[in-house]
Amino acid sequence: FQAMSGMMSVSGHPDEPMKVGVSMVDILTGLYASTAILAALRHRDATGAGQFIDLSLLDCGLASLSHFAMNYLVSGEVPRRRGNGGYGGVPAPTFLCRA
Repeated sequence: FQAMSGMMSVSGHPDEPMKVGVSMVDILTGLYASTAILAALRHRDATGAGQFIDLSLLDCGLASLSHFAMNYLVSGEVPRRRGNGGYGGVPAPTFLCRA
């Protein structure tokens, strides 16, 4: 699902094989599921009615990359792999340190 969602195409260093360090799609789907459960519990407390929760690994993987699609639609720039450079988190790159 990580490959199908496009996550692998923006992960890792440009000159190395594509990879995702951990199973991010599974983690994100769990996060979205917990949020949906909380919303359903709140709805139950307010109305007494239950809710149906339906999640897909691929949908959650795609949702996590929506900012790449937005940037492409606005700028026309195809996202590239930046290694440890990241796309917005600070500090993102690798820094040399003294031991």
